[in-house]
Amino acid sequence: MSAAYADGLTAIAQHYEAKNDSEQALATYLRALNAQPQRDDLLYSAMTLFQAHGQPERAFSLYQRIVTVLKAQFDLAPQKRTIQLAEQLRKH
Repeated sequence: MSAAYADGLTAIAQHYEAKNDSEQALATYLRALNAQPQRDDLLYSAMTLFQAHGQPERAFSLYQRIVTVLKAQFDLAPQKRTIQLAEQLRKH
């Protein structure tokens, strides 16, 4: 999918966050992340929303899945802040 599609979804997710609709924001970030798994900002946002909803295990599971995709498809790793968040989540 195109970067423009993911950008549009990101804008929508940010709108939902501004309106304090974190469930819709999370769902929209996940759609954008499926379209552009190499976008670390999307991964980080989704993980923080899972964490805010009291679901650190889902955040860490998402992290693990995306790390696998990043390595296999793009030969990339998450950014430092995302790795640090994952380490915090793993401890819980």
